[in-house]
Amino acid sequence: MTSFLTSDDPNAAAARGLRADMPAFSGGSLIGRFFQWWGSELAALVPGAIKRLLHPSRPALLARSDGPVIRLEQDVRQKREELGSLQDLPARALKRYQTRQKKKRLDLVLLAPAGRYVTRAVSFPLAAERDLAGILDYEIERLTPFSASELYYDVKVIERDAEAGRLTAELVFVRRADFAGAMAAIQHGGFSIDRLDVEDAQGILGGFNLLPKTAKRVSGFSRRLAIILICSLVCLLLAWAGLALVQKEQRFEELSDALFQVRRAAIVMQDGAQSVAPGDAVAFAAYRLKQDRMMVSGVVALVTELLPDDTWLERLSIDAETVEMSGYSNNAAGLIDRFETHPAFLEPIFRSPITREDGRERFALAVRITPLQELTE
Repeated sequence: MTSFLTSDDPNAAAARGLRADMPAFSGGSLIGRFFQWWGSELAALVPGAIKRLLHPSRPALLARSDGPVIRLEQDVRQKREELGSLQDLPARALKRYQTRQKKKRLDLVLLAPAGRYVTRAVSFPLAAERDLAGILDYEIERLTPFSASELYYDVKVIERDAEAGRLTAELVFVRRADFAGAMAAIQHGGFSIDRLDVEDAQGILGGFNLLPKTAKRVSGFSRRLAIILICSLVCLLLAWAGLALVQKEQRFEELSDALFQVRRAAIVMQDGAQSVAPGDAVAFAAYRLKQDRMMVSGVVALVTELLPDDTWLERLSIDAETVEMSGYSNNAAGLIDRFETHPAFLEPIFRSPITREDGRERFALAVRITPLQELTE
């Protein structure tokens, strides 16, 4: 029997109880959030042809339990072919399928037919999507009348409400005891189970994998994507290191030039060939040594002055040219006007989209420091 429970159901109160627990998840790590956003952006940029090359569609053996008998179908590009029972499969064909699965050219999917699984709609805060499966492991006993050890289950997001800060997910679960015999028969037949999925009365798969995470095989696409992301990260780190080295060389040249100017002024004054005020040479050198920028203490004071009372920061980074900050505000978009109209700062820009968490807007803002030369002109 398949059933759906709305948020008005009394049992849905357990899902709403997650809000009190969400600070542990909503804070998160800035680095973790960056890599999650960065990975999703990279994955979205991969062309479809490359995705198909990295993750080609694999044929599947669909297995159904009919009492002690396991019936098989071969699914190739959504075209199915009846193969009969696993017990009556010819030895030569059995060996061929086993070899293809070991070489990861074939998946075996155990199916839960309509009437042998339960579905329900559950609601979570939007921040829970970062680790929805992990949160579900802790909440499954509140969302179902069973313990986690009695069930196979999976969840997928079906709707997001950014204004309410909530998401709706479809939870699907089956009792382990109902599939223990089928799993034992399949493993006895020399196969491992790649997925435990559900299908409706029309035979359409649900796109779930109810097996525990420890039992799920890592897909080839996931491994390849991980390799691509790691290589991209290494390239970015190398580029950053190279840029830092170039900046240090430029800084060294600037300091050398400033020192040369001071020495030349001192020689000129000593020779009496030209009248140069000592204060001019010292001021010139100090101007160059400050990198034509405001001191850090001055920048911090200005940032503190510009931020409204309803805004607080959890990170502030200042280098020779740029100020980067992230935090929470009731009106993050208004920060652009504050920094854009102040003469000490240039080109304010958000590093990532503004998100809403617990009624406040989370932002990551970067601004460029106006050179002192431009300020004094």
